[in-house]
Amino acid sequence: RKKSRSKKSRSKKSKGLLERRLALNMDDVSLVDVATFLEDMSGVALEFAPSIDPEEESLELQFADAPLREVFDRIAAALGPDVGWRFDARKKTVRFARRGE
Repeated sequence: RKKSRSKKSRSKKSKGLLERRLALNMDDVSLVDVATFLEDMSGVALEFAPSIDPEEESLELQFADAPLREVFDRIAAALGPDVGWRFDARKKTVRFARRGE
């Protein structure tokens, strides 16, 4: 018989996922490419609100041993001062949206 995991242990594991570290050096890269790279490296899918078109956005990202949490903070900052992100541990997704979306 399988033992069920408590929410607490699942939550702890999810928080650990956001602390996974990456090194990036990307100049003028599309948001689509960034999302694909991060999903391949971390297993976390990136989603965007309708007001953010990943096809139209390009970013410059440089990190040396940064936790995913910091990577997501910098992506949001690059997309604009009114953009934030939310992590859904159950779905393993991060959704970027402007305030009020």
